[in-house]
Amino acid sequence: MIIGGTMVIVLIAGAAVVLLLIAGFIFYTKSIRFAKPNEAMLITGKSDPNTTNETSDDQSRVIINNRAFVNPITERVSHISLSSRQVEVTIEAISNNGIQLKLTGVAQVKVGGDKVSVRKAAQRFLDQQDAIDHYTQETLSGSLRSIVGTLSVDAIIKDRAQFAASVKEEAEHSMTNQGLVIDTFQIKSVDDTGGYLKNLGRPEAALVARNASIAEANSQREAAEAKALADQKTAEAEQKLALRRAELKQETDARQAEADAAGPLAQADQQEAIILKNQQVVARQAELREKELDIEVRKPADAAKYKVETEAAADLSRRTRISEATKVEAAAELETRKLRAAGNEVEAQALAAANTAKGNAETEINKIRGLAEAEVTKSQGRPRRTASSTRQPS
Repeated sequence: MIIGGTMVIVLIAGAAVVLLLIAGFIFYTKSIRFAKPNEAMLITGKSDPNTTNETSDDQSRVIINNRAFVNPITERVSHISLSSRQVEVTIEAISNNGIQLKLTGVAQVKVGGDKVSVRKAAQRFLDQQDAIDHYTQETLSGSLRSIVGTLSVDAIIKDRAQFAASVKEEAEHSMTNQGLVIDTFQIKSVDDTGGYLKNLGRPEAALVARNASIAEANSQREAAEAKALADQKTAEAEQKLALRRAELKQETDARQAEADAAGPLAQADQQEAIILKNQQVVARQAELREKELDIEVRKPADAAKYKVETEAAADLSRRTRISEATKVEAAAELETRKLRAAGNEVEAQALAAANTAKGNAETEINKIRGLAEAEVTKSQGRPRRTASSTRQPS
C-alpha cells in the first residue's frame, strides 16, 4: 500500500511538472509580441528601468519594426499605425489684394517614425486615430488662410510650388507637436467666386489675339509678296528656258549638218582605219613569222653551230692533250735513254772497278798462296817428327 501511494504521488508530481511546463510555454508564447513594419507597438504598465526619459515622463516602451517580451499580467500592448494617409483640405480665404479665393490642397500625413513622435501621437490619437485626419485638416486650413492673406492672386497662381512649401512649413510646427509628419502638400486647385481669375488672363488673351491677327496679316502679306516674287521668277525661268531651247535647237541643227557632211568623211576615215588596221595585222603577222623563224631555224642553226664549235674545241683540246702527251713521252724516252746511258757508263765503271778489284784480289791471293806454298814447302823439308808433332795438335 505504501508503494502504491508513492507511485500515485510521483505521477501527480510529474503531471504537475508537465502542466507547469505547458503553462510556461504558453505564457512565453503569449508574451512575445511583434510590431508590423507599418505600425508601432506601445507597451505600458510595469516600468522598465532601462527606458530613458525621452522628453516626457511616459515610461512606456515603444517598439518599431521589432519584437518585445510582454508580461501579460503587469503590462498592456497598444498599436498605432505608421501608414501614410491622404488628407484633402478645402478653404475659402481672401488674398492680400482683396480677392476671395477657394483653394483645395492635398496632404500626405503620417505618424512620425521615431519613438518621441510615436509617444506624442499615442497620447493624443491612440484611441481615436481617425481624428488625425480632422486635426490635419484644421491645421492645414489655418496655415492656408494665413499664407493666402500675405500673397497676391498672381503670386499664388504663378508659383504654386512655393506657395505649397510655405503652407507646409507653416503647419509643420503644430503637426510635430502632435507627433505627426507632413510628407507632401500640394495645391490641387485655385478658384474665385467673382470671376477675377477668369478675367485675369483676358488682357493677355487679347494681346495674344491681336498679335496673332498682326502675325496673320503679316503672314498673308509676306505670302502675297512671295507669290509675286515666285511668279516673276517663274516668268524669268520660262524665258530662260525658251532661249535655252532655241540655243539647243540651233546647236542640234548644226550638229545634224555636221553629221550629214561627216558621213563620207567618216566612211573615208573608216576605210583608212581599216587599211591601217590591216597594215598592223600584216606587221603583226610578219613579227610572229619572224619569231617562228627564230624558233624554227635560227635557234636550231645556232644550236648546231654551237655543237660544231663545241666539238671542234673539244677535238682541238684532245689533240693538244695528245701532242702534249707525245711531247711528254718523248721527253720521258729521252730521259730514259740518258739514264740508261748514264747507267751503262756507271755499270762499265763499276765493272772496271770490279775487274780491278778482282785482279788485285787474285794477285793478293796468288801472293798469299805463294807464301803458303813456300811455307808448305819449307815445312816439308823439316823432319817428320816435327811435322807429325806439328799436325798432331791440329
